[in-house]
Amino acid sequence: MKRALLWAALFIPLLVNTPYKAVLWSIGCGFALFILKKQSWIFIGLCSCVFLNLSLKTILPIESSSKIIELNDNSFIVSSKYGKVLVMSQNVDHYNLLDEVEISNITPFNFTPSTYGFNQQNYVIVNGLVGTSTEDEIISHKSNLWMNFIGLGGFNDDPVFQKLSRAILFQTDPENSFISVISLGLIYTIIYKFLHYVLSFYLNENIVTLILLVLFGIGAYVFMYPLSLVRVMVSVLMVSLLKDRSERLIGFVLFFFVYYQTSFTSIAILYPLLFQVISAFKLDQINRWNTLSIFQYAFFHKVSLGLVILYPVLRKLMALLIILIWIAYVFVPLTPFVIWIYQNLQFINTYLERIFILRGSLSISVMFICVLILILTYFYKVKSKFLWLSMVILVPLLSVPWFYQVSFISVGQGDAILLQAPFNQEVILIDTGKENAYDQLSLFLNAQGISRIDRLIITHSDNDHSGNWDQLLVDYDIMRCITNPTDINLNWFTLKSLKTKLLEPDVNQASLVYLFQIKDLKFLLMADADEFTEQDLLRQYPDLKTDILKVGHHGSSTSSSDFFLSHIQAKLAIISVGPNAYGHPSWKTLDRFDTYHIPVLTTQNEGDISFILNEFISFLQTSSLKLKQLRLGF
Repeated sequence: MKRALLWAALFIPLLVNTPYKAVLWSIGCGFALFILKKQSWIFIGLCSCVFLNLSLKTILPIESSSKIIELNDNSFIVSSKYGKVLVMSQNVDHYNLLDEVEISNITPFNFTPSTYGFNQQNYVIVNGLVGTSTEDEIISHKSNLWMNFIGLGGFNDDPVFQKLSRAILFQTDPENSFISVISLGLIYTIIYKFLHYVLSFYLNENIVTLILLVLFGIGAYVFMYPLSLVRVMVSVLMVSLLKDRSERLIGFVLFFFVYYQTSFTSIAILYPLLFQVISAFKLDQINRWNTLSIFQYAFFHKVSLGLVILYPVLRKLMALLIILIWIAYVFVPLTPFVIWIYQNLQFINTYLERIFILRGSLSISVMFICVLILILTYFYKVKSKFLWLSMVILVPLLSVPWFYQVSFISVGQGDAILLQAPFNQEVILIDTGKENAYDQLSLFLNAQGISRIDRLIITHSDNDHSGNWDQLLVDYDIMRCITNPTDINLNWFTLKSLKTKLLEPDVNQASLVYLFQIKDLKFLLMADADEFTEQDLLRQYPDLKTDILKVGHHGSSTSSSDFFLSHIQAKLAIISVGPNAYGHPSWKTLDRFDTYHIPVLTTQNEGDISFILNEFISFLQTSSLKLKQLRLGF
């Protein structure tokens, strides 16, 4: 029975995270019948409950007062009588946990699909959010005195320390990658261990554990049951009740399966679960590194081998830093030492993030090799550590496209267009989106196994086209940047620059326009060009035609004129757009496309849009519709 439960504990998180539950469930049940035999009914019964979508969390009591229960880089979450609300903020420094905030208006979420980037819908479901709002909608704000005292550094008035302590304890520094490594779960764990250590001098250990679980339970109620806090409580409970590590793993998975099975889509649960698996199966060092690497491929599409190897050491140093910060709240002379430790840890973390980097995603081909490795290790008793290590190294090679690929990356209100030759032999990136879309951009590049970009073309200086230029230069090997109208002639790509001859063009009118052809398909990329640029280009290139049109200026009414559309005879239009205050894409522009029977796809509705092109057949792939044969003019 224990064996069947353990198999179910390993399989359920995979089942929850796949969009193809029925297929994976069928495969898992087939393996269970073959391997578990008479005990397979336990495995099949538990895994079948995935389709019931159990959630005991919904029956827990909640507090109706309106207060801040979570702080993020550029937002915070407020509990209200309607539920949790995500409030966007340019600067969260004047807010603290448990501040009383009243909001006048709540807007429903508008989800944009993403192939590899931040999953907005998943974030909303996991956190139980009912809507979003902005600082403009706040009609009252009352600070919590105790949390304000902590947020201002306690008795320590050093401004550097105040910023550092707030960033680490409240997770509120968007410019600091090191802060994101220190999880809330680590902070809760340190609090528990510290209080347990102190109280154990005066009380029985079991009584101390019970008292702390009650206190943490009250905290969970106050903060609307954050997953990190609930996870720490469950881990403590499992350690107290179960001595066997595999039984703890089973208990951990079964609890969250019944409590809120969507929890298994959150890193706050999956990352600790991964370490429980490592502990339960007593994996050696090589297999630990392999397991961590595969996990990072799955969620971040990038593996820093240095961070993987040194993570246990860094984790302990982070815990030490948190403890020292708490001490420095009262013992101010410790401040220079705390800042020195932080700066050195930040330097080490930044250095490790940029060396021995592997990029890729767990594609179907990678999954096939995973299954093959499992079969080999099970039937032929082959040592798995080196097979898994070889797969970690092969993932970047298996992630690259086998054919030409042109992708319009969903970066919100902005442009980012990626051209890839087969096996990434040449890569061209046209525009970069805004700074706040860098995660979506970099995750897409990483998932495609890209570390080198042969040409980075910036069509013009607007932030929604060039905002991530500097960061790309840091994180990737950029062979050459192009900001002037120049033809591109490489081994695999030829792009013709269509130059405007307007006498005094503004920034948008002067943006770089490119025409290129792959196989039998022509692409015309209009950047932010308007109707005056369109007319000028048609005067110079009267035979200009295209199949795929990247619509100018995000579908603005000042672009894509009747005169232009009637000449270029496009068969499909792509609009790169996100939530905005400009009304893009304009209904007038959409009407014009409808008049000329040109289908329109937008990155806001479809997510990433990719064309996969070869000699025989071409495919259209989007985040919302995974793959279909490309048929133009439908």
